[in-house]
Amino acid sequence: MPDKCQTSAFYVPPGMFGGDGRVVFDERETVHIGKVLRLKPGAVVEVLDGCGGIHEVILGAERASRLEGKVVSSRSVPPPLPSISTALAIGRRERLRAVVEKLAELGCRRFLPLECEHLQYPGRLERQAEKLQEVAVSTLKQCRRPHLMQIGRPVDIAGLLDAAGKGAARPVFCHRPGTGGKTLKRAGEPLGKEDEYVLVVGPEGGFSSAERSLIESSGCPCLDLGRWWLRSETAALAGFTLLASELWGEFGIFSC
Repeated sequence: MPDKCQTSAFYVPPGMFGGDGRVVFDERETVHIGKVLRLKPGAVVEVLDGCGGIHEVILGAERASRLEGKVVSSRSVPPPLPSISTALAIGRRERLRAVVEKLAELGCRRFLPLECEHLQYPGRLERQAEKLQEVAVSTLKQCRRPHLMQIGRPVDIAGLLDAAGKGAARPVFCHRPGTGGKTLKRAGEPLGKEDEYVLVVGPEGGFSSAERSLIESSGCPCLDLGRWWLRSETAALAGFTLLASELWGEFGIFSC
């Protein structure tokens, strides 16, 4: 088999895989492979389908501005369980893009813009969602995580709690304990590996009094990120890392 390209991985959604092992790259990946990396037919590349599949593909010919290839081997990586999504209230576009990139690197399942009383989003969220999904795809290829983070529709606290009551992801709020909320370590009930969680991070100005009342009466666990005011994106990354360490055991200090 020809040498495999070690410098890059590529993304092809599941719908572009044929039953005969044929793979069709989109125009952007075709340009990257042929014009930027100058890979030739016969080269072997790593392709991620965003659903856990990691495929070795031999490049073939280009047809109608789309490169084709043939799968020669595949393996499937299960997602970390329980899955962790993040609902975050953050208004500035450049900071939103940056935190989406970092959460995708850490293994976040879904990113949900959080609508709060103390925050107004600039521009159209639908258009921003398209751009943020592109950021998630780029991050998938850069860090070679086999599962693509999805960008979801905007949510609010009442909606998250209502969905949780119907069996959806259980919220974990980044919220200072001591006013009725239960800290993660003192929740009094195990965080089962079979569940799905959503980390909820409010705006830098804090939740409104009505939102705090909803949180503190919900009985959901909370993460305490300390006594200082953090930027929303800092709180999201710190909170996600703490929650992933608690649920996955993926981050921590170990003896060498």
